[in-house]
Amino acid sequence: MLKSVRAAALIAAVVCSSHAHAQSKTIRFGTEGAFPPFNFVTPQGEVQGFEIDLAKAICDDLKAKCGFTAQDFDGLIPALEAKKFDVIIAAMNVTAKRQEHVDFSSVYVNVSGRFVGKKGSALVLSKEGLSKKSIGLVSGTVHESYFQDVWKGVNVQVYKSLDNAILDLQSGRVDFVFDDEIGISEGFLKRPEGAGYDFVGPAVTDKKYYGGMAMAVRKGDETLRNDLNKGLADVVAAGTFKELSIKYFGFDVSKSQ
Repeated sequence: MLKSVRAAALIAAVVCSSHAHAQSKTIRFGTEGAFPPFNFVTPQGEVQGFEIDLAKAICDDLKAKCGFTAQDFDGLIPALEAKKFDVIIAAMNVTAKRQEHVDFSSVYVNVSGRFVGKKGSALVLSKEGLSKKSIGLVSGTVHESYFQDVWKGVNVQVYKSLDNAILDLQSGRVDFVFDDEIGISEGFLKRPEGAGYDFVGPAVTDKKYYGGMAMAVRKGDETLRNDLNKGLADVVAAGTFKELSIKYFGFDVSKSQ
């Protein structure tokens, strides 16, 4: 079972220095803390994961300190706008709707949406094929937006986290869960609790919804966005991004699509 650490995530505000000689500047990152291996919170309340290490590497390159706050995904953009942190790094896909509220860095991972269900299940991606199915989605995600726009009227159940959606999949309360391909593969299918489950139906790659994962900053914060892009480019060029990809996923996620 995916370890739910929501209670710890809601109170986690872990500030760490990413460089022994870091300057006084601190970049405050907001993340979900419940989407392993991209981001998660340990039972001890420490924020960890691929994106956390990526943020630390970027801070190291920029000679800045970095801090992390974890909270529910659907509250990340409002919290950014309220200046509770400076950057969102939370497996967030670039979409036109989100760009009305935030500015994005360069994309660091391209992914697609996938359905997961019991092995042997069949799913046709059509109004008729979905009509008698129940689909689990995470609130505030691009996957929820996709269903609201494209498959309006389909029976969906919305959850605060992927952990909770998977729980209901395993208990039979929903037929399928629809989420990020890499995240659900690494965080569920490749784990012991994922035995008996598999991807079902086609991948969804509609660029309106799946524009790639990127960091988000407040509208107009060009200085920070440019700094993040420089740091990301340096981390990629140094081979650090690939090293972190292999550590957490077993392959280079920058080439996942």
